[in-house]
Amino acid sequence: MSISTIRLKRSSVPGKIPTLSQLKLGEIAINTYDAELYAIRNRVGIGSDVIRIGVGVTVTNILYVTKDGNDNNTGKKLGDAKATIKGAVSIAGTGTVIKVAAGNYIEDNPIYLPDQISVVGDSLREVSVSPQNTNSDLFYVGAGNYIAQMSFVGGPSTCAMVAFDPVNRRYVNQSTYVQNCTNFVQNSIGMKVDGNVAFGPIKSMVLDSYTQYNQGGIGVSITNEGYAQLVSLFTICPNVAVFCGTGAACDLTNSNASFGNYGLVADSIGPRKYSGIITSATTDATDTFIVNLSTPTLSISTALYDNTSGYLRVTTTQPHNFNIGMGVSLAGLNFSCPFEPGTRTYPSGRNGYTFKTETVAPGRWVDAYNLIVANRQEIIDGAFNQIAITYPTFVNPDPTKCKRDIGYIVDAIALDVRDYTNENTILATKTYFTSSGTLLSNGLQGEVAQSVTAFNYARDAMKAAVTNNLTIKNLSIIADPVTGSNVNAASCADVRTAIDTLTSILTTNLNNGNLNSLPSVNRPSTVFTVNVGIATQTHNYVNGGTAKLDIIRPFDGQVVYFGDLYYTVASVTINNPGSNYTETPDVTIDDPSTDWGVTAQAVGVYKSDGTISGFEMVSNGRGYTTVPKVTISSPNAGLNTATATAVLVPSYYSIVSSTPISAGICTITINENLPYTVGVGTQVPFYKQSRVLASGQAFEYIGSGTDISQALPFSGGVPIQDNEVIAKNGGLVVYTSTDQGGNFRIGDGVKVDQNTGTISGTFYSKSLFSTMTPFILALGGEA
Repeated sequence: MSISTIRLKRSSVPGKIPTLSQLKLGEIAINTYDAELYAIRNRVGIGSDVIRIGVGVTVTNILYVTKDGNDNNTGKKLGDAKATIKGAVSIAGTGTVIKVAAGNYIEDNPIYLPDQISVVGDSLREVSVSPQNTNSDLFYVGAGNYIAQMSFVGGPSTCAMVAFDPVNRRYVNQSTYVQNCTNFVQNSIGMKVDGNVAFGPIKSMVLDSYTQYNQGGIGVSITNEGYAQLVSLFTICPNVAVFCGTGAACDLTNSNASFGNYGLVADSIGPRKYSGIITSATTDATDTFIVNLSTPTLSISTALYDNTSGYLRVTTTQPHNFNIGMGVSLAGLNFSCPFEPGTRTYPSGRNGYTFKTETVAPGRWVDAYNLIVANRQEIIDGAFNQIAITYPTFVNPDPTKCKRDIGYIVDAIALDVRDYTNENTILATKTYFTSSGTLLSNGLQGEVAQSVTAFNYARDAMKAAVTNNLTIKNLSIIADPVTGSNVNAASCADVRTAIDTLTSILTTNLNNGNLNSLPSVNRPSTVFTVNVGIATQTHNYVNGGTAKLDIIRPFDGQVVYFGDLYYTVASVTINNPGSNYTETPDVTIDDPSTDWGVTAQAVGVYKSDGTISGFEMVSNGRGYTTVPKVTISSPNAGLNTATATAVLVPSYYSIVSSTPISAGICTITINENLPYTVGVGTQVPFYKQSRVLASGQAFEYIGSGTDISQALPFSGGVPIQDNEVIAKNGGLVVYTSTDQGGNFRIGDGVKVDQNTGTISGTFYSKSLFSTMTPFILALGGEA
């Protein structure tokens, strides 16, 4: 008996689907590559079409990952799944959902998620993803990514589980969203939002129900003007629960921070965005100011675009006065492309029209800055040692302060090299003088010659650094076109001359003992670089184009200062605790140099062993321009007097409101009265403030440490209430919270103590308590 063979219509071409004309009703066709069956479906009144049949058919824009998969599979159905998330991502296109089945996946990270790609696990508890490379982030994301229903596990790592793509910066106009995930990786960062490696209007991420049990790590880090919205963020034993720095901001709702070292931290401000000029003089105790925010439109003479990195280097016909970090609006640049006829005008709007300045000086100047910074400590140590060599009998009264001051000058000159200006050196020079232009009595008076010797040594060392003649080198720098070398001491003549000029600003005025020779701020650069996004083709500049500083209406979230930046004393730190103190010592902090300043006051705290344990600030003072000297009275016996150093913080003023900009003029209102007069022409720089806005935040045993075995209260863990919220260097945390004792706080101003039933605070609303007699009575007020 013979056996009949049934042969179906077939194709071995991947993705090939038969047409209606190739099949008859009732026939079956097979794609042998995809293992897919097809038949004609006929419906009365609707018509006929070709459909896939059978179990496990492919679905458009869905890829599967399973533990028994294989990365050589198509990933288009469960029976043909990929073995790794990275394998699925490699073939994913825009709009793809990658479904991850239960299992533990060790991934060759980083995984670069294309925009608009979702990775969704079967279950938070049953899908675990472990980074194979602990020195790299796990997921790199861009616009519109979604990660959900999985846990991150593995060995300790200081890298991030989710971060922006730092290799190919992307235009982020829709947030990445992380939902229902848990991070168990010790020391890691759960979500890292670095605005420097993304561009666009928001540079943001959002999360919902993301738990961080990453002992010693950071729950969420937002920096460099990035932004995040955080809902139901739960952190356990991190070093910091939420960190916002360098102009970043976040909204935090319905979240909990348990154990760990610090809760919510807002630190510093972002780069200067623009500056205004006061047009109407004001007296002291004023909070409203009229500012001219006008800025010119600059013509572009040439531009060079690197399509692989996305960088656009622009040259303007006149100095632009831009700072790194400022937003610049570009328009009308005409480019040609080898693969297209004619010219095209950019920017097209695909990546917006406003871009952040990355550099504002020629390339070798930026390289010089990096080399100075890399060799900073060597430069400081050498300059300090040169004092003893030149003046062998000189006894340095405060070596720590001396090295600190040398470091300040090195930093100032390095920044001026980077930014092609003299602004920072001028500001550093002014810190050694009073507001009337005379040397500070507690500055370098009596030590000018020794200080100038150190600064001149630092000058020469910085010049050696930029020519690769100090310890740390960068031999990849392009050789100087004149010397043909990147290690010749005669290379980079223009940069070395600038370092000479900058150093002489400081040393000349110190030697003169006044500021009569202080020059005006100069910003002569006509070049700047922005990242406009990568392209697949090269583009060559033809002509045209304008650049203009992006001026936006001042808003709540910005900070300013007027003229010079002044400081207050935030705290006093112990250098030497002393000994044999039997009573509270007298602590004297030097007066500020400004006539409107207020002297800071502190009280020392001594321990039973006779040492000084710390200081409590009575008044932070105001109007300081340099670190004041702290003097502590002698002990009751012996000569081991305690010593301490004042810690300064800058005094910024927050924008409360502003009027619309009209003909370049805007009226701003700040959060408090300015304690000094402001004249016409005073510069007012605007910065974005680092901010955490938290509502319904729970703190439980913050400050008790990052080791859960010791942080629990029954294991000896002790909370530190001051560590719950930290706002410093111009940062701000606005919050409502409860702690482990049930105490409720509205910022730093109001506290409701559950145990005592009392309300305490700095300010109260009179109208409120005039209608609420029980509260008035509790507070000792009158009905």
